[in-house]
Amino acid sequence: MDQLQYYEKRLPEAEFNALEQTAQLIGEVPPITIDDHKIIKLNLNKKKIADLRPVRHFKHLEELNL
Repeated sequence: MDQLQYYEKRLPEAEFNALEQTAQLIGEVPPITIDDHKIIKLNLNKKKIADLRPVRHFKHLEELNL
């Protein structure tokens, strides 16, 4: 599985792409928590988002705030 650099962290390519798609939908990169090269927390609280399809790519998500 390919990994891409996100600031000082490495993420699986699918999660990196999903994060970029989510950022495009809400106009900014949402707050996230990364553990062991995987996004485990995603905060979309108070964000206007109508399309949650990118979220399905965060396979290790433990917490999602809407």
